[in-house]
Amino acid sequence: MDMDPGRFPDVSFLPLGKGSAVPRKFYEHDAEAGIVRTIAPGWQNTEFTAGMQKSSSQRQLLVVSLPLNTSRILRDVSWHTHVPWQLRRSEAETPLSDQLVERLIDQDSRYAIGFMTALIAIGLDAVVLEAPRFFETASYLPRTRLEVCQYIDALYRERVRAGLAAAGVGVIDQPAETISDRGTTRLEYDHEDPRDTHHANALYGQLALDRILSYAAAGAEREHDLGSSLSHGLH
Repeated sequence: MDMDPGRFPDVSFLPLGKGSAVPRKFYEHDAEAGIVRTIAPGWQNTEFTAGMQKSSSQRQLLVVSLPLNTSRILRDVSWHTHVPWQLRRSEAETPLSDQLVERLIDQDSRYAIGFMTALIAIGLDAVVLEAPRFFETASYLPRTRLEVCQYIDALYRERVRAGLAAAGVGVIDQPAETISDRGTTRLEYDHEDPRDTHHANALYGQLALDRILSYAAAGAEREHDLGSSLSHGLH
């Protein structure tokens, strides 16, 4: 699609690395020094400091897409042979208890939630960008039932959102217009390369950037209103 390169002048990108490292401890948090640094092998490891957002008079928002991403757990777990107990349909499928499914989700997401918690703890203005739901062209769907993927995807997002909320971390939701009635991402937002059945396309990216800017603007307005209220209260 045609995209105006000047439409998002205040947005910069910092690739961290492949998501395969996320289920392991990929960061260090030095609370005394106010530093969080990524330490994953193969990543473009980065140091985040308490003062890094204070170099500008404008509000600077750190947006991270790691925690609300279900691609790993849908791709890497054998959901075609092991399913949540209530979705079992044949003797060939091994039923999994609620507790085990939840533990698999927690193992995949706990460090991503911890990373966001650490960023907030050192005083950074950080928020999670929800990654898109899976496409119905996903490589694992020919062998895994859609309803199993739907269940795991929904439960994962629910549990991670609860963990983020408990840590005081906000979430920028996936644009509602990109979600199908089946809880998947609509195929018109699939990647332009037919070999890529995981990433979304430029149109989706534009919608996501619009949501980020709206979230940042709303936060700046809230801060302005709060500052005005405090000022009036001091008179």
